[in-house]
Amino acid sequence: MPWCRPFLPGAVGGWGPLTANRWWAAFRAAERGTAIELAVRWGFWAFVAVALTLGIVRGIWQLGTLAVLAW
Repeated sequence: MPWCRPFLPGAVGGWGPLTANRWWAAFRAAERGTAIELAVRWGFWAFVAVALTLGIVRGIWQLGTLAVLAW
């Protein structure tokens, strides 16, 4: 099941790209879990991706607004 691979240990003992960092270690799974567990893990990562993207867009918008006001 390729959807759970980023959260499982690799063949050489390392973790997948989404759980290799110690800050994200809470998302590691020793073995394949249920579909709900997988949905929670991917749902969190989707939320993080959207939130970071919106944060960057908002920051760029605010910089543009500041530049227009300073002009």
